This record gives sequence, C-alpha cells and structure tokens, in this order.
Amino acid sequence: LTGGRYYDLYPARPLLAGEKPGDPRDVLVLGFAAGTQARALRHFYGDDHRLRVDGAEIDPAVIRAGREHFGLPEGAPWLSVHALDARAFLDGAPADRRWDLILVDCYSQEYYLPFHLTTVEFFARVKTRLKPRGILAYNAFAYRPDDPLLAALVNATATAFGRAWRAQVPGYPNFVV
Repeated sequence: LTGGRYYDLYPARPLLAGEKPGDPRDVLVLGFAAGTQARALRHFYGDDHRLRVDGAEIDPAVIRAGREHFGLPEGAPWLSVHALDARAFLDGAPADRRWDLILVDCYSQEYYLPFHLTTVEFFARVKTRLKPRGILAYNAFAYRPDDPLLAALVNATATAFGRAWRAQVPGYPNFVV
C-alpha cells in the first residue's frame, strides 16, 4: 500500500487471530491520527468481518485534519473516535469492553513511544482489554535489532504477555512488536 512501511504490516495482524469471514472484529487504535489504520482495516476486512474500530487520538486537531483532508468518515456506524490520551482512553473505557486487535501507534518526538505507554503496567493493562486470542501490535523505532531500547520494549511486552515477537520492517528503522 505504501511501499512497505510498518503500517502496511498492521492489516496483516488480524490474520494471526484465525478469524473467519463473518466473525466480528473489534479493533482499538491508540494513536489514531487521521485514521489511516482504520481505513486500511476497513478496506481489507470491512463488512466481511463486521469490523468495528475505536480510536483514541490525543490531538483533536489531527482528527479534524483526518476528516477534512484524509477521508476519515464522520458518523460511520463502524467507527468511534475519541480525542483522548491512549492510556486515559483504556482506563476510562467500560470495564467489560474488549478488542480482538489493539494497535499502538503513538509517538513522542516523532520516533519514540511516550514513556507511559512503554511500561510493563501499560502492557498488562492492554492485555486485560484483549479478547481471548487477541493481539497487541505496535511500531518501535530502532536502527538495529540489538538496540537496547527495542530490547527493553520487547522485554516489557513479554513480561506482561508471557511472550512477544518482533518483525523488522525491511529497509526502514522500524520493528513491529
């Protein structure tokens, strides 16, 4: 779609859950931005999986830009967007709300995940919000596979989930965990 960037890998992640056409698919995008991930998932899975997407984006101006310039639909029954910090959204969502796929696409200083979204506690909270067989995926910036920050992120995720995998994005300084 975009030449092999990390966000092209996200739409493939639901396939790992083994869902079949007709199964509903609930997705949460933390760091919703202008809705690129929601639109890509809708394109590939849409009505075949009764896709429902919740999004949390800290900056309401970015959501407005998505609606005005990037085709982000307003009032679509499959989409609910909230102007809120990712962790605050998770903490404030109804206690029984669960998702099949949670994508974390939040950044501080353009490259790095905000600290409060990199802790074992955060990843443990995410785990409680996943349905059985649910998947967490996020992008981590790193130039090398042995980058200490990447190792710390993978280890924090594995501590919360019991295991974690990473996939290097060919040609880019990115890993999808």
